[in-house]
Amino acid sequence: MATLDQTQEMDRSGVSGRLLRLAQELGDTSSRDENAVAGATARVTALAPTGEELAALMSDRNPFVRSGAARWMRHLSQVSQTAIDALRAAVYDQNPYVVQAALGSAGILKIESVRTDARNCLDDSNPCVIHAAIFALGKLGPSEMGELLLPFLDSDEQHVQVAAITAIGQLNYQPAIPLLIRRLEAVCELLTRHRSQLNVATRFLHTLVALEAREAIPLFIRIARDEVGLRGLAVQGLIELRAEEAAPALLPMLSQLLDSQHEEKLCCRLLYLMTVVDYRFAMPTVRAFLGHRQPGIRCAALKAVASWKDRDALDDIRLIASADVSAFVRPAAVTALADIGSTDVLEELDRLGSDANALVRVSVAEALGRLVPLPDQARATLTRLVRDEALAVARAAQEALLTQPVQVPTPPAVGSALPASLREQASAARAYLRRWQSERPSPEVADALQILLSVLD
Repeated sequence: MATLDQTQEMDRSGVSGRLLRLAQELGDTSSRDENAVAGATARVTALAPTGEELAALMSDRNPFVRSGAARWMRHLSQVSQTAIDALRAAVYDQNPYVVQAALGSAGILKIESVRTDARNCLDDSNPCVIHAAIFALGKLGPSEMGELLLPFLDSDEQHVQVAAITAIGQLNYQPAIPLLIRRLEAVCELLTRHRSQLNVATRFLHTLVALEAREAIPLFIRIARDEVGLRGLAVQGLIELRAEEAAPALLPMLSQLLDSQHEEKLCCRLLYLMTVVDYRFAMPTVRAFLGHRQPGIRCAALKAVASWKDRDALDDIRLIASADVSAFVRPAAVTALADIGSTDVLEELDRLGSDANALVRVSVAEALGRLVPLPDQARATLTRLVRDEALAVARAAQEALLTQPVQVPTPPAVGSALPASLREQASAARAYLRRWQSERPSPEVADALQILLSVLD
């Protein structure tokens, strides 16, 4: 039997061995080998180090271990004061990688006591440390911290510039909007000669949208017209800003794209923009895109005309639903047909319910299920589709019927409907029928069960 001293020695040895193993694995998380990093990360996750263990390892002689421990802090659900103190000390480590890891974890964990330390790091000579400090301040706030980041919009290091732009957006620092617009204009002028500035311009666009900068709408419109590589992002920004004035300005560009085969995303975004701001003067142009060569654009046009209930597009939609070459466009056309035509197109929907394309039949079932109250003709079509050989079609039809309000005939009086000799068993019969009802029977059986339950109730 082990003595007390031997037991304590074994405990110390176990703790020491665990820390050594953690140190090895945390050091390997900084490896250049992706497979080694993935393996080490999995092993550290399994070991689940505590904040105290990570704090102890942040004093290790190996900078890779220190940086790994600082970086792993962000995975903790609760951070002790010991761990916070270790992170703050790591911000002043001689190794810049350790400093970066500590600032990053402090920002993600929102440790406000590190705010002053992060501000001090803005004067560091290492641009990577400055980047990490900007990241931390963007996470920590408050919004006024954005003023400290404005000078970095002119940094010679692009990654620092991008970090500052992103952090200003996270801080929602509204006073930066005019400067951001001017910097975006300057970057756009450089794009023709320096495509490397595309990443910076992209970040400016995202941040201005995040700040809801309506002052940037005229610039966004110009970018959408002229800047290849940024046009789609500019249109997306106009969509998010609900920029009504952008629709008439960009309608001529949409018309020019009618015969294009290489601008699918841009076309789809422009079509969506027209509907988001409800620019109905664009209806004829949007309707023309129902015949576009790209199936994705035809789908976008179908959604647009459906959102407007454009009955002038019905003939084109009927043709697409019946004969489009794309098996994925036809279901979208069925949806648009039902949304626009409603009960006027029940015969066509019934015919399409027998189409060879199962996706079309699913769309028919879903479209009919949105009709409330459900017409008898539509109910007959759904009842037929419940028995469809394709499981997805049958399920869609059954769900469409089950979501309809149940129309229960007025039951006769209980005294005349239920024989007196059976009334003692009414509660048992009611429980049995409710259990049957919970098994989602066919629509006909479900209606019959509901009638019987109404009598028993």
